[in-house]
Amino acid sequence: MFTKGLMEYGHQTVLKSIEGIEGESWESGKVVGEWSAKDVMNHLTSMERIFLDVLTGFVEKNVPTPYLDGYLSKGPHIYCTEQVEDLRPQPITTTLQEFEEVHAQVMATLERIDPTQMNQAGSLPWYGDMYALDDYIVYSNYGHKIEHATQFELYRQTTLFGWQAMAMVGNK
Repeated sequence: MFTKGLMEYGHQTVLKSIEGIEGESWESGKVVGEWSAKDVMNHLTSMERIFLDVLTGFVEKNVPTPYLDGYLSKGPHIYCTEQVEDLRPQPITTTLQEFEEVHAQVMATLERIDPTQMNQAGSLPWYGDMYALDDYIVYSNYGHKIEHATQFELYRQTTLFGWQAMAMVGNK
C-alpha cells in the first residue's frame, strides 16, 4: 500500500534526522523558534497521537478521541504549545519510546482501514469537505514529519557538527 510506505518513510526520515543528537544537545539549542530538539520531538509525538485518533475514527465508531478533540477545540497553536510544555519535564528517552509506540499503533490501525475510504472527499469534515484521509496523511503526517526532519538536519549540521562539517558535506 502506497500510504503505508509513505508513512513509514516519513517516520524513518525523522529517526535518521535525529541521529547523533545526544545529552544536553536535546535541550540546549533551538531547532524551531524557541523549541529545542526535545520540544520538537514532544510536538511530533503529540501530533502522532492526534493522527492515531483520526485513524481510529475510521475503524471504530463512538470512541474517545481526546487528542484530536483538544487540537480542534483549542486550535493548533495553543494545543501544540500546551502539549510541548506538558511533555517537557519527561526524559527524551520516554518521548522517543512514546513516538515509536504510537507510530506502531498508527501503522496497525492503518491496516484496518478499508482502502476505499482513503480517498473519499469529505470524510474528515473538520479538515475540509474537499479533502480525504489520504490528503490528510500526505500533508499533516508525512509532510509535517519531513518539515521537522529537515529542521533537525540543519540543527545537526550547523549546531552539533558545525558549519565546517556542513561545508565538507557540500563539497563531496
